[in-house]
Amino acid sequence: MRSTQIKIFSTFTHLIQKIDNTIDHTARHLENREFRIYPTIAGSVFFLALSALILILMPYQIKVRADQTITAQTFPSILAFIMMGGALLNLIKTGLQKYRKEPLEYVEVYILTEIKALILLLFLIIYSLLMPVLGFMLSSVIYGILMLFYFRVKNWKYYLLVTTLAILIGFLFKDILHVRLP
Repeated sequence: MRSTQIKIFSTFTHLIQKIDNTIDHTARHLENREFRIYPTIAGSVFFLALSALILILMPYQIKVRADQTITAQTFPSILAFIMMGGALLNLIKTGLQKYRKEPLEYVEVYILTEIKALILLLFLIIYSLLMPVLGFMLSSVIYGILMLFYFRVKNWKYYLLVTTLAILIGFLFKDILHVRLP
């Protein structure tokens, strides 16, 4: 029995080390990779597409009667057209700047930083998907352990602390404050 536990622990440790090495290799590969984003162009294109999407989807979402002049679609439509007009004006202004060969403001985006942010977002999505299935306490323990693993915390005391706090907070809200938790 004892040798089986040691073998499982050894396999788990080897797997974690392999994942760590893969993360290090990928990070070294992407460390200095970057690209430029022009916020005036990107923002304008985003809001132009969003306003068009709103105008396309609104008739399916908000039903109106034909005999009314002002309906539930009127105000959202006005806002969507204002948003579309502002985005178009901003694109025209940026195009004129480019035509005059004036420098455009840009932001340098580092790929590795954005990937790290997406991984954290993925952890939050996993947490929110696990909560209805496993409940608050177990989901919080898993999320806390994932975060500690992601930030490469090796000290077992932090894992114990995160687990204990998740259980205590769940107990406090559920049994003492009588707050319904998922």
